[in-house]
Amino acid sequence: MNFSKFRSKIKSIRGEQTVREFASHLGFSPSFISKIENGKVNPSLNSIEKISKKLDIPMSDFF
Repeated sequence: MNFSKFRSKIKSIRGEQTVREFASHLGFSPSFISKIENGKVNPSLNSIEKISKKLDIPMSDFF
């Protein structure tokens, strides 16, 4: 699975929010969100589902 579109979408949705603010809103650690954005970790399907629900965005929009 190619996560580059997912990473780009997360970065654009986060916009001007800090990683800490964004991660707090999603219920994840700032380091986890940072690692996703920088391509150091690929999120699990469960994490993607949680993010999509919190942001009210269909999972299909990430890929």
